[in-house]
Amino acid sequence: LWSILIPPIGVYYFVKYIFFSDGEEGDIRAGIISLFLTLTSFLLSFWLAANIFRQTMSTVPSQNTQILKELITPDNQRKLIQLFK
Repeated sequence: LWSILIPPIGVYYFVKYIFFSDGEEGDIRAGIISLFLTLTSFLLSFWLAANIFRQTMSTVPSQNTQILKELITPDNQRKLIQLFK
């Protein structure tokens, strides 16, 4: 459960059960399952975040992105700084 809810904690259980247990089959299996759930949860979270970010970026009108591109040029940044002084 911890491996799914908080993915980095699964690595702790993997190391604990693989390297610091008595080497019983159940412990090794628990460590491998913990690592698998951790990686699956991490990849799923990354995929969802990338899709959400892609959706939010696709809703920004191209005119606004052009304005942002113009603002990042050095000459335009200097003019903007002078306006605010």
